[in-house]
Amino acid sequence: MSCYLSDDSSAIACTVFHYVDTEHVSQIFTGLSALAEKGVIRIRQRPWRDIGPNVPVPISGRWFLLIELQGARACFDLNDGSGIDERLLANVDFYFKRSFEPERYSTNEHRQKIHPLGFNYAVYNKNLDIWALQRMLQGSARFRSVFRRLGLGLTFFPSVQEVENPPSAANVPSVLFYTRLWDPHASAGEHAAEARETINRSRVACVRALKSAFGDAFVGGIEPSPLALQLCPELLGGSQVVAKQAYLRLVKSVPICVTTTGLHGSNGWKLGEYVACARAIVTEPLIHQVPGNFEAGSNFLRFVSPEDCVEQCRKLLDDAALRDRMMRRNRQYYLSHLRPDVLVRNALSKMITDP
Repeated sequence: MSCYLSDDSSAIACTVFHYVDTEHVSQIFTGLSALAEKGVIRIRQRPWRDIGPNVPVPISGRWFLLIELQGARACFDLNDGSGIDERLLANVDFYFKRSFEPERYSTNEHRQKIHPLGFNYAVYNKNLDIWALQRMLQGSARFRSVFRRLGLGLTFFPSVQEVENPPSAANVPSVLFYTRLWDPHASAGEHAAEARETINRSRVACVRALKSAFGDAFVGGIEPSPLALQLCPELLGGSQVVAKQAYLRLVKSVPICVTTTGLHGSNGWKLGEYVACARAIVTEPLIHQVPGNFEAGSNFLRFVSPEDCVEQCRKLLDDAALRDRMMRRNRQYYLSHLRPDVLVRNALSKMITDP
């Protein structure tokens, strides 16, 4: 009998097969444990090797989880790129893809299995997380990475409460773009190096244009690194935005936030964080689709050049009503599609309700 996972439903058994506990999959683990705390699911965790010989090891395990629920099996793929692990796809009933590009799958014989997962960013539980400790004991989590989730250590792991934020129209109108450069020589292959150089040029040009156009109303810059020091020392961001905790506080204080396309055409983590913080967003056109109605003009303004970026930011600076509507729209999207427990529940519900 079909049902939709909800807080008032009986807990449903859910088996999670994990390979490596990393930042990319933290959002899914966090959503799962939140649903378990609410009594929506009962979690049973196992290392990937326990699945059995019919399911292959993922090509890059740090981006993958596999979940079994009421006889259905789903792969959660948090890879930056839109490529599919075909071996896994053939052995699951559902394939939830972070970087979902439907045109790429139009001729795939298993295309009906592939579904958009949504924006991805690093986020953890605030409370004691016994599931993270169990993964460490089962060999997929690093001891250091469990410290924060046990309330120990100095490493900052952003919790759901530390990332999310309600709309705050009272913020002084200003624009934030704090970004990093990718080392082209750290990539594999000429094409990958060229792609990184293209990303770097776009980011440097946007920071330069925004800083020139808005002066003190612009916050951010380029993250310090040897490459940034060589290419654009005058654009380096201040030390106050280097630490993740300080950066998230800054995002919550600035109403208009800018982002560019990530590696492999991905929706970068910044975009998910901006939505969680209910910001007014200016971004390059999105290549990858997400669930629900996340639309240009309503949830974000898009730009195709540094000059266009300045113009879209100016629209939001000059129009308080537009800023407020966009922030409220992004808050609603977060509560309906992106908060970790909601994102995971929506996917698990699809496993139950879809034939």
